[in-house]
Amino acid sequence: MAHAFTPGLKVSESYLVRKKRILPLKGDVLVKEGDLVEADTIVARTELPGPIKPINAASLLGVEPKEVEQYLLVKKGEMIEKGQVYAMKKSFFGLFKSKLIADERCYIEDVSPVTGQLYLRSEPIPIEVKAYIKGKVVEVFPKEGVIVRLMQPLFRVFLVLVEKLMEN
Repeated sequence: MAHAFTPGLKVSESYLVRKKRILPLKGDVLVKEGDLVEADTIVARTELPGPIKPINAASLLGVEPKEVEQYLLVKKGEMIEKGQVYAMKKSFFGLFKSKLIADERCYIEDVSPVTGQLYLRSEPIPIEVKAYIKGKVVEVFPKEGVIVRLMQPLFRVFLVLVEKLMEN
């Protein structure tokens, strides 16, 4: 009896599947070589830097660009909570105040003394890489990711599918 197979279909008793799970940036690998992992196991984790939001602080505070840094209430790199005042200028004996209030949790990345711009960086974005297949970690790339090998041969899955199709 003749058999017809879909072009590109690989037919073999077993097929070794090795999948790389690599982070987009250097981070932490959470498993070690030889560990057994499930499809939903997180194997590596990192954080992408948050987006930068420029603020024209000199204009908003009504000061010269080179004076912006002296009106900051937080240091560069220090976390600012949502709703927190991070820069203030008092004028007319303290009766009038110009304030800069954070609209999200962020920190001051940089201050330009030439333009008077503040560069606020949002919180980092967490990235997690899962194994996506049940298997064994066969190789670890430090701070980058892993290679996971499928634990059972694929031919069993295909045979079960073929049997089910032939029954109908």
